[in-house]
Parts: sequence; C-alpha cells; structure tokens
Amino acid sequence: MGSSGLRQRKKLDTCHALRDSALGLIEERGYESVTIEEIAANAGVSKRTFFNYFSSKDAVIFDPGPAEPELWEHLAATRPVDESIWQSVEAFFLGYLEAHGDLLPLQKRLIASSPALAQVARTTSSQFERFLSAWVGTRMPWSPTAEYEAAVVTNAALAVLHVAFFTWVPERGARQFEQLIRRGFDAVTPFQATDSMSLEHSA
Repeated sequence: MGSSGLRQRKKLDTCHALRDSALGLIEERGYESVTIEEIAANAGVSKRTFFNYFSSKDAVIFDPGPAEPELWEHLAATRPVDESIWQSVEAFFLGYLEAHGDLLPLQKRLIASSPALAQVARTTSSQFERFLSAWVGTRMPWSPTAEYEAAVVTNAALAVLHVAFFTWVPERGARQFEQLIRRGFDAVTPFQATDSMSLEHSA
C-alpha cells in the first residue's frame, strides 16, 4: 500500500474511532451529557482533530462517514442488471441495514427524543437520497417518461424506508426493521405494476 493509501486508511480509522467513541459514550450517558471534548479524548485524538472529520456532535452520529459513498457504490454494483429496479432498491436498503446495525438503533432513539435532532437527520440524509436517485436513473430503460418513472420509484422507495424506520422499535432488533422494509416493498409492488401499465396505455 502506498503512502496515499496509508493516509486514507488512517483517516478512515480515525473517523471510525470517533464514531465508535461517540456511540459508546452516548449509549452509556445520554446525548446531552457527552461533549465533543470527551468524544475526542476517548478516541485518543484532539478536539481539533475531531473538527477535521465532523462539524458537530450531531454530525458524528448522523453524517455519512467518508467510506459511505464507497459502500453505496458497492451495494448498487452487486445488483444484477436484469433484476427489476424495485427488487434492486429493496436489496440495496437491506444491505445498508446490515452494514449499519450498530448505528441505526441509536439514531432512532435520538430522533425520537428530540425534534431538533430529527431535523438534523432529515438534512444529512440528502446525500444518500441524491445517490439513490442518480442510481435509479441509470437503471431505468429509456422511454419518454423514464425520468418521471425514476422519480416515482425513488420517492416510493424512500417512503417505504422512512415509514419502516419510524415504525421500527429498536429494542426488537434489526430483524424487525428488515421485515418492515420487506413488507413495505411487498405492499407497494402491486400498485407499481398497475401504474406501469397505466403509463403504457396513456403514452
């Protein structure tokens, strides 16, 4: 591994250490009782180093880490090109859930405890949503209505994810979240097929 690769690996390690530190301290003592200084010290770095990675205490919990885009690319790339986009997005979400089983329960509890943190979560999810929208657009077969259909698929999938997340009870484990996602996609599938046929007839 070259020097640039080592530097990148060190950055990722530091980012993970800060996030693990924050997760552990907040789970133990509560969000309001933990300071940025304590998170940094527990991770073995300075407060200044903390701000090289995250802009705030909120960000260390809710912002995508530097390795997130690579994870999203990997999850998207593993889906077969001949698979329906609806099945692909469902599998993408389930893969994301598997990769973040330790973080999502804390995020859910914090969002439930504070309207301000709920707003932070909505704001920081925009990068994820932009990636999803762009990926879905590349998977849609060309047609005069392809852009519209891509937007419908993206927003319907995000609606399933959001409803599943806010229905989920973290104490019941990631398995319940997975089941809610699957149930949501199953519920929308018949309407998706009907709407596709309606579009074809109206074109």
